[in-house]
Amino acid sequence: MINPLIVLIDKVFDVIYLLFWAYIILSWLPVFIPNIRYNRTYQQAVEFIDTIFEPMFRPIRKYIPPLDLGGAAIDLTPLIFIILILPIFRWVVMQVLWALIQ
Repeated sequence: MINPLIVLIDKVFDVIYLLFWAYIILSWLPVFIPNIRYNRTYQQAVEFIDTIFEPMFRPIRKYIPPLDLGGAAIDLTPLIFIILILPIFRWVVMQVLWALIQ
């Protein structure tokens, strides 16, 4: 039988992944819909998701600044977060939880 705490933590990570993809989509919307920046609902959604992810991205940005490509900059922080940091953190948390319930 699977411990309900492990299921809950797993679901929390699933929500983080979904919010991360919402972060990515919201960051690209102004490229395709320029006037969306003035939409109040869009602004509130961006503020909400920024309050979740900016504290997680800040330490990564401290060591890996955005790539300057002349007139544009590419922020690799979300890519590093989703490919490296979040899966490792998820694995560590699950290992600790399994060790605690055994």
